[in-house]
Amino acid sequence: MKTLIGSVFSGTGKPQLLDLQLSFISQNTTNEYDHVCYLTEKANPTEYNKHINSSIIGQNNLTYKDPSKSHLNGLLSILAYFKTQTDYYDMFIILDSDCFPINKSWDQTCYGLLQKNDIISCIRTENLDTFLHPSICAFKDVSLIDFQRLEIDNLLGEQTSDNQVVPLWKNYNQFRSKAKVFPLIRTNRKNHHPILAAIYGDLFYHHGCGSRSQVIRSNPYYDQLSINYSEDTSACLLQMLLENPCDYISNLMS
Repeated sequence: MKTLIGSVFSGTGKPQLLDLQLSFISQNTTNEYDHVCYLTEKANPTEYNKHINSSIIGQNNLTYKDPSKSHLNGLLSILAYFKTQTDYYDMFIILDSDCFPINKSWDQTCYGLLQKNDIISCIRTENLDTFLHPSICAFKDVSLIDFQRLEIDNLLGEQTSDNQVVPLWKNYNQFRSKAKVFPLIRTNRKNHHPILAAIYGDLFYHHGCGSRSQVIRSNPYYDQLSINYSEDTSACLLQMLLENPCDYISNLMS
């Protein structure tokens, strides 16, 4: 079994995130894999070219008022590249730049789940979301995946908009059915923040706001419960993560 892993990296993010991601992938992946980067928002390619175990497959330096549009362009560009590689890989996965596997043999676990499901992705109910979030998206069949920015009602019934994993339709004999999804939910044993620093399915860590300013859509909900965090929580936690990643992750799991 061989896996192709892709991530979008922005000029507003820390290049150390790629070091961290590649380190955890190397430690925890059982079978063969390759890693590719797509760069956006004026990311410096020299910071990413130095990694012999990762390749840059493209770059778009357009700057959008809404950086999520730039990220969506990166997701779609990685997906387009994946479609050219279907003869060489058994599984594909897209991870946010601040997301990485923390479970040894995660690739075997995901591949096993994909025997009965078409897509693995996370649903951030802690952010009041009801959609599949593209910070984690694993699949075998690239034809069943799309990424779109869509409007959808959250758990409060309020309309929100974000980049989403969109399962596509597939043919089974003579009837059509939508791709089957295995959702990953938050499984932290300890939480430093209700949204940030998340473990999903005991398989992946996703920092949140690791490559952008800390803007969280669900803050008004938590404010009503007097669950407040400083505006630099993400940056403080990221520093802790980079200083001692193994102890940091172990603390969240214990």
